[in-house]
Amino acid sequence: MDDLAEVYPDLNVPGCAPNDVYSQAEKRDFDTRVAMEVQKATLAMKIEMTEKICEAKIEMEEMDKKFLEAKEEAKEDKEAMERKLSEAKRDREEIIADKVKKGMQAYIESLGINLDANLKSKQVPDNSLEDCQ
Repeated sequence: MDDLAEVYPDLNVPGCAPNDVYSQAEKRDFDTRVAMEVQKATLAMKIEMTEKICEAKIEMEEMDKKFLEAKEEAKEDKEAMERKLSEAKRDREEIIADKVKKGMQAYIESLGINLDANLKSKQVPDNSLEDCQ
């Protein structure tokens, strides 16, 4: 014990027994080992957290990619739907116009008027206003 006190004079506190010097050295050694274990554990936790962050970033990038693909697909679906609606609107307008035309023809025929015959038989002269005066 006295040898230890000679090697570590800074641990030799006046009024302390040589046994205290040894226990102080043990405490210092223990504190160093604890500090190293804490550093190891901290480093391991940092590595684990870094790995988890990297995994999360990769997952987020994949989710962003899927979201953009879904968004593009929805845009294409919307454009296709708008085209279909536009076509349906044109078809509906054509059907309505055709039905109106047929209805008017049926009404005119029910009155006994034949438009084609009247148009052919009555040639309107260019100076029809002068004839009326």
